[in-house]
Amino acid sequence: FLVRHDYSTMLLDAAIEESVLAPLCTTIEIGGDADGVDLPYIDETSRANGSRWGGVQVYWRGEADTVEAKKPKFDMHDLRLQELFGLAYATDRLLKDATALASIFTTAFSSEMAFKLDDSIFRGSGVGMMLGLTDTTGPRVQQAKESGQAADTIIAENISKMWSRVRPRSKGRGVWLYNSECSPQFDGMYYPAGTGAIPSKVLTETESGVSRIKGRPAIEIEQASALGDEGDLVFADLSRYLIIRKGGLEAAQSMHVR
Repeated sequence: FLVRHDYSTMLLDAAIEESVLAPLCTTIEIGGDADGVDLPYIDETSRANGSRWGGVQVYWRGEADTVEAKKPKFDMHDLRLQELFGLAYATDRLLKDATALASIFTTAFSSEMAFKLDDSIFRGSGVGMMLGLTDTTGPRVQQAKESGQAADTIIAENISKMWSRVRPRSKGRGVWLYNSECSPQFDGMYYPAGTGAIPSKVLTETESGVSRIKGRPAIEIEQASALGDEGDLVFADLSRYLIIRKGGLEAAQSMHVR
């Protein structure tokens, strides 16, 4: 539908604000003549000596009798823009009512674009869209279930082991993302204690109603997988998820679409 450029930009901003995951990510606005960006980064895949920062090493004087030659290892991210399309049909009568048209379409497009953004951030394939944080080609870490653990369950040990595998710096920045089917699992968690059990209170709520696991926010999202499937419960440091963005929306209408 035909709207001014400033209004279309506002529509995109509204979609991002309504999104749950996109505001938590790191976003870079790129220039009008660009269609992507090349970003160099330190290729660090291990925290062992000689691997941190891609190869930078620091020695105590007593260790430096024999110094191994090392140099930082760099690599390059090639990020390219992808287009997100929206389409809606309207009757001639609705097109004449600009107030109703703006109200309905602003709400509809903002909500749907917000959902698609979050869905792509969570499970996007990286082909014609963003690469999702749970995609098998991404840098995710999968925690196996416990020996003898029943299918389609979450137990306290799962949470503890997931937490132990999070990078220390990300523990203060990350959030838990979960499917609503996980809620009864949180409520029923306990630690065995002799012949009895102690409630684990894994999921807690603050006075303001914010749910937390291990002290970090726990957010229920529609995009999370069904209970028992990979992606039903995720801990993610989305500040390390990078999005590039360019301009606003291009909007148009046609009487010949249908």
